[in-house]
Amino acid sequence: MTNPSLELAARITAADHQFASVRQRFDHPGVERGGCPRAGVTPVYVRKFGDHAATIFPNLATVEASFDAEQLRAVTTTLLLLKSWITGDTDRAPLAERILDAYLRHTRPYFVAALLQATEAVLADFLTAHPDHAPVIDAIFCVAGSEGFRDLVRLYDARALEHASAATTITFPDILAFVNLHERTSRTADGTWQESRYEVWCPGYDLAKEYHRQCVQAAHALVDQHQIVFVPSLQEEVGMIPDNLVAHFTTFVRTKTMQLVHESTKY
Repeated sequence: MTNPSLELAARITAADHQFASVRQRFDHPGVERGGCPRAGVTPVYVRKFGDHAATIFPNLATVEASFDAEQLRAVTTTLLLLKSWITGDTDRAPLAERILDAYLRHTRPYFVAALLQATEAVLADFLTAHPDHAPVIDAIFCVAGSEGFRDLVRLYDARALEHASAATTITFPDILAFVNLHERTSRTADGTWQESRYEVWCPGYDLAKEYHRQCVQAAHALVDQHQIVFVPSLQEEVGMIPDNLVAHFTTFVRTKTMQLVHESTKY
């Protein structure tokens, strides 16, 4: 007879080991992303601009990832699962419902604070329910996930309630906002220096779009169902959340992950 606790502990340990190299590499801000070529993948800018891409972005020919192929498959699987928690599949509360609850119970009149509180709740509940995915989430956040969630909370959706109140529409950025161009200078076999450009794609674009949809849905519910009309200034709003959201999210996820990994070693 198998022991479910032992099997789960083994999966957590395996995931922790699989992403140890990512944690070691991205252990401080400013680390250059990429490093893992993605064979056969065409850069987004080349697809978008065709023959003109060579003029606009000379020497752009490749796409790289910060994860190797096996790690990237695990990242994709984890992000799809996390997205299902944001949408509230099955019996889980969707992000929009969590935002409403946080705003009406705790943060009113601050919508951005409700976004942060609801986001933390989703992450904490997800990691608790799926501890074997915690090392993957931790790796995602130490590479770029913390910046991504900072932008969602602080930039893309901070004024969702204001737009809902004014009956205006927020335009969510297209895929190009989630593609980073990098430059590299390397020495060729004949000893000359060669400049090249490569793209690094954010694997969480679909998750980000769903997150945005949930924020907009929550904002409209507050206006249409709860008659919220007053929206503080953006300066007031961001004064209610940590100044450094990147460090905040990174620490939040790392602390929870370390707790889960530590607990798994008891079995």
